[in-house]
Amino acid sequence: MAIVLAALSVILAMKGSGYWIVLVVLATILTFLSANRADKIQKTKG
Repeated sequence: MAIVLAALSVILAMKGSGYWIVLVVLATILTFLSANRADKIQKTKG
């Protein structure tokens, strides 16, 4: 999902839309949450 948002951000930035900033922030948050979730899963598997 974060990759799709990042790709949409690039497209919107090329078209001059201001919404690309919001998508970049969302992609960053999703990436952070995914990394935390993966870390928790790895820790529980031991």
